[in-house]
Amino acid sequence: MYYVTLSDIETRLGPAVLVQLTDDAHTGEVNPAVVAETVDGAEGEVNSHLTLRYTVPVDAIANPDAVALL
Repeated sequence: MYYVTLSDIETRLGPAVLVQLTDDAHTGEVNPAVVAETVDGAEGEVNSHLTLRYTVPVDAIANPDAVALL
């Protein structure tokens, strides 16, 4: 379960910045594999902290106070 999607990241950073950060092959396109790897790493770090208090991945409906931490 992802806490953030490619669309969320693109909205936050803008498409040009996202391409700049992920386009190692210089295709002019977002590399979704790079985004997925980064999201997986971030999710693992978040879960490592949340697991002390919640069952992970966090269910936003069952634990709305935990989602506020994200």
